Amino acid sequence: MAELTQKENIQEQEYQWPYHFKDLMASGYKPLRLLEYTSKLARIKELIAPFEGQTVLDAGCGDGRFCFEMKEEAVRMAGVDMSPRAVAYARAFCFGTDVEFLCQDLRALDINERFDIITFLDTLEHVPPDEVPIVLECLHRHLKPGGRLIVSVPTWNTKLPDKHFQHFDPESLEATVGPGFRLILVEGFFNKRKKIIVKQFQNVIGNMYTLLGKVGLYRPLNNYAIRYFRTKAAPGKPEDCLDMIAIFEKVEA
Repeated sequence: MAELTQKENIQEQEYQWPYHFKDLMASGYKPLRLLEYTSKLARIKELIAPFEGQTVLDAGCGDGRFCFEMKEEAVRMAGVDMSPRAVAYARAFCFGTDVEFLCQDLRALDINERFDIITFLDTLEHVPPDEVPIVLECLHRHLKPGGRLIVSVPTWNTKLPDKHFQHFDPESLEATVGPGFRLILVEGFFNKRKKIIVKQFQNVIGNMYTLLGKVGLYRPLNNYAIRYFRTKAAPGKPEDCLDMIAIFEKVEA
């Protein structure tokens, strides 16, 4: 792998272990700690459905959690990431499935195939702004005519961490992804006003999960917290939310 930039190295260090799978690697309250992330993947699956044999590429797949969530669906799934360590985790978690993983830099993406859908999830913010056009041109080239690009990014309601170059609002996201793509849907994800309530759910159930389990309340409360998040906290307008999900359609030059 080429020498990493400072921001790329921050992300690479986070892949010392597959942190997107921590809810599957511990018992008790741990699954709620990834509630926001797994619910976002569930929403993106809804946007792709019905599953009718589409070809899907997860660009910037990291440790492969979205591919893992899609592995049983009626699609042909592939993932690509520049980190050999992340790709190794992805292959391990999807072992025994038909999901294919490639280790390539998105700035030089070269796959002898075009896809119906490319997902670009929580990745655009990691790309240096002057390199975004190169990456998007590569993604554009790997989509079939009329293919769709599904993007998730943080909004400016989320503090910019050291590993990110930029966050977005709908207008800046559309301007950044264009001109080879036409925006057909944008929606907010995780209403910022609900964040405190969700964290309280996570903390209370987390701190008391042993006791709650003994009296038979852990599972009902856990299920209620999941339903609350997905029906009350997750939906919202982009300006009110911490993240955005957008769908773009490929436009031929």
